[in-house]
Amino acid sequence: MIATSTRCFLIGAAAWTIVGCEAHGQMVTDEWTRQGPSPTDMNITDIDFDSSDRGWVTASYASWGGLFGTSDGGASWKTIILDAFETFNTIDMLDQTHGWVAGSAIYKTENAWDSWTRSNIPDEPTGNPNAVGATQVQFIDGTVGYLSTRPSLTFSYLYRTSDGGNSWNYLGRFDLDSWRFADANIGWAALEDHTFVRTNDGGQTWSPVPMPPTVTIQSDVLEVFSYDHAVVTTFQDTETRFSIHQTTNAGQTWESSSPGTPRDAVFTDPQHAFGFMQFGAPAVTTDGGMSWTVNNAAQIDHDYFTAIDVVGHSIFLGGEFGFVAASHDSGASWSQISSGSGNDLRRVGFATALDGWVSGGGTILHTTDGGDTWKHQPGPSLTPFQAIFSTGPSDVYPFSPDHAAMRWNRGNLIITNDGGENWVLADQNESWPGGRIYVGDPGVYYKFNLEAGGPKIYKTADGGTSWSSINANIPYVFDAGDIVYDFYFHDDLNGWIVGSPNIALRTQDGGLTWDRTPNIVRLPRPVYRRVRFATPETGWIIGSYGLILRTTDGGDTWEEQTVADTFDATYTDIVVVSENEAYLCGHDELNRDIVRRTTDGGLNWTIGYTPGLAHPFTDFQSAHNGLAVVDGNVWAVGIWGGIVHKRSTACRADLAEPFGVLDFFDVMAFLDAFFEQNSVADFTGDEVFDVFDVIGYLGEFESGCP
Repeated sequence: MIATSTRCFLIGAAAWTIVGCEAHGQMVTDEWTRQGPSPTDMNITDIDFDSSDRGWVTASYASWGGLFGTSDGGASWKTIILDAFETFNTIDMLDQTHGWVAGSAIYKTENAWDSWTRSNIPDEPTGNPNAVGATQVQFIDGTVGYLSTRPSLTFSYLYRTSDGGNSWNYLGRFDLDSWRFADANIGWAALEDHTFVRTNDGGQTWSPVPMPPTVTIQSDVLEVFSYDHAVVTTFQDTETRFSIHQTTNAGQTWESSSPGTPRDAVFTDPQHAFGFMQFGAPAVTTDGGMSWTVNNAAQIDHDYFTAIDVVGHSIFLGGEFGFVAASHDSGASWSQISSGSGNDLRRVGFATALDGWVSGGGTILHTTDGGDTWKHQPGPSLTPFQAIFSTGPSDVYPFSPDHAAMRWNRGNLIITNDGGENWVLADQNESWPGGRIYVGDPGVYYKFNLEAGGPKIYKTADGGTSWSSINANIPYVFDAGDIVYDFYFHDDLNGWIVGSPNIALRTQDGGLTWDRTPNIVRLPRPVYRRVRFATPETGWIIGSYGLILRTTDGGDTWEEQTVADTFDATYTDIVVVSENEAYLCGHDELNRDIVRRTTDGGLNWTIGYTPGLAHPFTDFQSAHNGLAVVDGNVWAVGIWGGIVHKRSTACRADLAEPFGVLDFFDVMAFLDAFFEQNSVADFTGDEVFDVFDVIGYLGEFESGCP
């Protein structure tokens, strides 16, 4: 990632974690990297594609902003600029290398993938610094361009440059970003009173245009074809509906649509345009916007769109939370090319260092390359009744690259035997509030339900074909406000139920009898969220308010482990590697995301990566929800589709089975990764795949594994 100003930079996605600060033009590297099938989890503010494969998006949220690019139609995205103190609102790319991005500053490039030059936005006409930022930019060629800033909610300042953005001349006050230019001199704009004007001298003088025959409280210019020919839109006061108007004689006559057209649209010529209706249905016009055909069958499940671009038959759409969708058949069919749904990812599990799944918020994601790329997978087929009450997947239990299981809804189980291409319900039993699943060995699953008659435990040993009820004696009365967070079996005999408040139950006979562990720590505000064991004797319980408990006698006694300055930390998941080694994740009292590791049984816990600032969005609970560890690789997932990964540094040359041995298969795995430009092969960490990466790998291979 290239840093273009002295800033702190973000590499944690939805976790919004600051991990490094560098000066102008230096590479920012860190052992944690963001993964996921979306360019960003911020809101897309603008989108610009110059082909069906190559494009860019800008994104912002609060004081944060970024620029991201794709060269494969959105299958993968490269972070070009990501800054904790810059907003990015608008982009205009002349071609694949030359372009401008504007927001709280202006960035210019002649090599869009590598280097951008930053400059300040022009001052207000009063001479004061323009504190709000730029909201729209349009360049005609490499020298002449236009830029607007928004100092208030009622008007914009418009500027012109004739030297590629090095200097800007003030042109006047206009309605909010309501302007467009056909060439270096001819343009249209809307004034603060929502009337239209036009210019043929680059904005030095403006002439009024007769208004369309509608009452309006907002006006906008959609497209300008000539000095006399433009398409505008007006917003009516009576309803939240827009009308589109087109004139070919400078407003002497107007052709107007009925109310109910898209607010924003992209015209490819005077007759053809694409837009989106209020609730996401794509719409197309072939008569200059006078009538629109809405394709409700192709409606995309997203509530708020912010950007649209059209290249040939390809249409690209951006929205909140990094949402990007594409159509390559003029809007007849659509595909979502990023996760960007704002989904709360709950759990992550890896069968190998390459093959894993992420679940949560109705989403199943699958990777076969260690998380560099992710693919959406469909859930199981459901009856209409099941679909009504479906809450989607959560806990992940991977057994092999092909075989995995997940908890579905509140207590059902889904399994796959083909790498996730097909997921099927392993049981059709009713799921209950508080239902939990635990998957042990392949085919051996346990289910805990808080049913109307009390808690019930079920077990299957044939992969869910048949379930038997365990006549469990549970000496605890569950109240309406009680929550079971985890249901876990270490082996066929030893199991645990933990939750809130003060729920910590143990079985040592396969679930027939349970006891309330008498010596566990009872805190004033107890929430036990997760329990995992390395052996029948040694295990941990984690929870809220900084709770870390460890036992070495099977749960007869527990020792509280503390970490400085994290009394109010909430720990949400733990992975136990051995009696001495474990990882946990969550967030602290300042909403900073935490990944901790111990190698001495919990006497000391190190921070996997150190947040540099508190979570910038104080209205949200920032959290890593789930954790996975395989061969020293660590993944954490969280809100807004966030996935972060710390790659193992134990032996970077050991890329293929059998692990622990360097051989021909490791070399072939490196070459495959190198030619696919997978980050596994980026030994220099500069996101460029060249001879230096090959030299680095060969050096590591020659040194051997420790």
